[in-house]
Amino acid sequence: MKGTKGLWLKDYKQSKFIIWAFWLVSLYIPIKVFKEIQHVNVAFKYWNEANEKGPFEYHLFWNYTDVAFLQLVVVLLLACTLIGLERTNQSMDFTLSLPFKRQTILLTKWLLGVINIVLATLLSVLAALILLSNSMLVDYMDPEIIWYSGFISIFVLIGVYTFALLIGFMGASVISQLVFSVIFLLFPMGIMMLIDQFFTYHSEALGLGHFYLPPAIYSVFEYISFPIQLLLLDRSINGFLHEYINGPNQLGVEPIIVPIIVTIVSLALIMKFSKAMKSENNGKILVYDKYQPVFKVGVFICFYLLGGAIFPEFIYNYNESRHVITYHIGGFLLAFIVTYIVSKLLGTRFLLGKRG
Repeated sequence: MKGTKGLWLKDYKQSKFIIWAFWLVSLYIPIKVFKEIQHVNVAFKYWNEANEKGPFEYHLFWNYTDVAFLQLVVVLLLACTLIGLERTNQSMDFTLSLPFKRQTILLTKWLLGVINIVLATLLSVLAALILLSNSMLVDYMDPEIIWYSGFISIFVLIGVYTFALLIGFMGASVISQLVFSVIFLLFPMGIMMLIDQFFTYHSEALGLGHFYLPPAIYSVFEYISFPIQLLLLDRSINGFLHEYINGPNQLGVEPIIVPIIVTIVSLALIMKFSKAMKSENNGKILVYDKYQPVFKVGVFICFYLLGGAIFPEFIYNYNESRHVITYHIGGFLLAFIVTYIVSKLLGTRFLLGKRG
């Protein structure tokens, strides 16, 4: 990677506001730990003043979903800024014309994000541990929890970031890259829920009773839609803290298996596809026109299932028997409308700024 200083500076200049946003969001973790320390100090003060008998007890609940959600959003924006924005503002041709191999250009973008994800997360974890070790909260919060949270966050965020960069080879604008990234990251869980709704609705409407998918199926799809694992981290940690009987009570490495696989596969595909990176359709929804028919079919099917799931809710009360025909009417209407709109937008080019 020698001689790539200019490339690093270009990517940093393009994404510096998103990078620093990620650092600020990550540093919210030690801030929340500090607030928890204040809470335990106040609780201890009141307990001491009340001269309560018996040992002081403090019930801690891990609640960091807001931080995880913001980190996921910022990481997605970072990936879309580094590729999708270049497509949208017409600077992609300039980037590809630089005297570097295309693999080097893409690898620099990937490393820029990964380095900041790792450093920002580790710094926030270390700051939180320093605060924790110098407070009475350490008696109620095992430092292992903070290490575990940071460990899972790093792998999940890198997986999301790498996958979103890969989607930059499919979405030809910053908006389509962002939308495709969100859809495909959550697609396994989303499509499973829609299929479950399909069978449930038809089973009940035909008088066959409620349809149930085994809980193990839900768990599998939760792991495949791996960003959800970061949002569910609170559940696992609180289960560990309070030893839930009917819930997760172990801090395992299962949440990082899929992110590691996704990272390796996505990075390998990025290196492969970068050799023939297309820019002639920049600003459009899709990079490759030949995949438009497949895209339209996918849109139609997904929105058919979605329309069928939500349309009957506007017609029937919860205690009314439902008819299968309403499912398919709703499915067809929504699928037709959305597919028609998407078909019109596929040929539209959305561009900003001047060619760099």
